[in-house]
Amino acid sequence: MPNLKINAGLSREWLNLISKPNNIEKPEERRRRFVMNISLFMLILMLFSTPFTLFPIITGDLISSLPISLSIIITAAICGIVWRTAKVGKVDQAAWLLLVTIMVANTLLFLFSNHSVLSAITYLMMAIIALITLGVKAAYTAIACGGTITFFAWTTNNLVLMDSRTQLSISYKFDDTMLLLLLMVAIVWLATYLANNLNHANALINQQTEQLSLALANIEQKRALGEKVSHRVFSLTSELNATANQQSSGSRQQATALTQVTSFVQEMTSTAQAIASKANQLSQMAVQIKDSTGRVKTTSGEVKEAGEKGTSTIERTINSNQQVSSHYTDLKNILTEMEQQQNKIKEVVTLIKSISDETHLLSLNAAIEAAGAGEYGVRFGVVASEVKALADRSNLASREVSEILSQVESRIEQAVSAAEISHKETKKALEAAQESGIVMSALVVSIYRNNYEIEQIEQVADIVSGQVGEINHATSQQYKASNQALETLQSIGVVASQNANGSTEITKSSQILEKLSQDLLETLSK
Repeated sequence: MPNLKINAGLSREWLNLISKPNNIEKPEERRRRFVMNISLFMLILMLFSTPFTLFPIITGDLISSLPISLSIIITAAICGIVWRTAKVGKVDQAAWLLLVTIMVANTLLFLFSNHSVLSAITYLMMAIIALITLGVKAAYTAIACGGTITFFAWTTNNLVLMDSRTQLSISYKFDDTMLLLLLMVAIVWLATYLANNLNHANALINQQTEQLSLALANIEQKRALGEKVSHRVFSLTSELNATANQQSSGSRQQATALTQVTSFVQEMTSTAQAIASKANQLSQMAVQIKDSTGRVKTTSGEVKEAGEKGTSTIERTINSNQQVSSHYTDLKNILTEMEQQQNKIKEVVTLIKSISDETHLLSLNAAIEAAGAGEYGVRFGVVASEVKALADRSNLASREVSEILSQVESRIEQAVSAAEISHKETKKALEAAQESGIVMSALVVSIYRNNYEIEQIEQVADIVSGQVGEINHATSQQYKASNQALETLQSIGVVASQNANGSTEITKSSQILEKLSQDLLETLSK
């Protein structure tokens, strides 16, 4: 449970991080601001770049500067329209209007001043504006149109205005100086703009990388918890196998002991039959009574020893059954603990599924942001698709683990049922063993009594003919007791066989649990 609380806390912290508002400027906002700044820059360029505007006004030549001044006023009005259009959000329309205005103004400027350097710089600026605001195709279109118009303007200017080369050199010096200053300002501003864009892109990538790192760390922690639970299941199955092996060994010992006791009881029965046969012959063979009683005494001693061994064997059987009963109780506790671990695994699977759903939603949002970024978001779009694929795999794995847990739960219920049945059978075996102990105690008492009777036979050997009836009666009772002991031992053998079968079922159940835990570990390792 502490691991689950930690995981839940990490998930909430991660969700709070990705739900924070993004203060980084959006691409559409940057495009709008760029077009507005370019429109203002165009206005300044038209006011200070040509000697036919402010320079004639400064020198007092107002009449010759009137047509150009009117064109500058028109251009300034158009620049104001572009600025206003971009401000209200119509960036594409403002960008195209700005490009057309620059193209027309540059053509007029080239016709009047024949400044090829200024014209080339202006068309380069057009290409940069088109590339930033409208894309690669628009940039190529602007370069092609500008080059074509410049070629025709240059041809017309060389054919028609050959005499205009005699213009005042001071005007060209003023124009070149202003052009150089404006060009330096434009280069500094463009470099600053590109640096800001790069910083913005780096900040966005760092933010998304941090979020993905948190998500991957959370998923790795869930996988480690799943492996820990699987190893715990392995440990439990090993303990279960050891318990089953111990029970099986105890059952085999019980079977061996029962075989020995049965052999001794059968031998005792055979001896009792021999005693009865000898007693029937005592009336005819009185001379051989002492020899027969000696053999009977020896055989009775062996039966006594066998009875004592049988009692010891039955006591060991009782102890083994008590140990088996204790192991069954431990097995039931282990299965209960496995059920609790299974519930914890279910909670972990539910949490993994929730995280995969949240990761899937995050990948969708990231894909939308990447699509909005255009060409600059292609790489980030690839990362978003990989995150989405990871979320899908996590969701699929959580469903597979849920199915496996259902199978494990069914197997655990079967194991619990089998353990309860085995526990009941063990109790029966314990009761039977206790009854066998009572019977063996009675058998030992009977053996002592037989020895006492044999001693009496030796003492009254001279009057043995009159005691034949008593000997026959005693041997008959001994035969019945032996038969009862055999029946009891057969019952104990049946119980021992049932114990062995129960240990086999426990071993099979532990193998099933081990296989299920291996499947769970393989699923979590994917």
